[in-house]
Amino acid sequence: MGELNQIPKHHQSKAPWKERFKRYAVGIPIFLIFYVVLILLYLYPHWPTDLVGWFILIVVGIPISLCVEWVGEILFSERIGLRISGKKFSVTRIVFSLFVFLVIAGVLALFWFVFGPFIRQHFR
Repeated sequence: MGELNQIPKHHQSKAPWKERFKRYAVGIPIFLIFYVVLILLYLYPHWPTDLVGWFILIVVGIPISLCVEWVGEILFSERIGLRISGKKFSVTRIVFSLFVFLVIAGVLALFWFVFGPFIRQHFR
């Protein structure tokens, strides 16, 4: 009998906008802090020396980090891996992964070659 009085999930109203706002107001800063700390650990011993350096770290570093993670997650997922080769261990998959890594490293190296002199002056 208790089951008849329950409202199905698809009929329940979504959280009020204030609740969603609070979730984002807490979640986004935590997310940004987490990624800034990760990038700082990666860049160690180089640190931003001024406001422009911190701006570069946040506005450029976080999107590049997320993009590389996203591409890696897609390319190295089980679905894509099985498309390349159905075996658990595959030389084809290793060669594909190496090729993708070299392309990503090449794009990042080109980015550094073009923008490095500007970025370098804002880090010690």
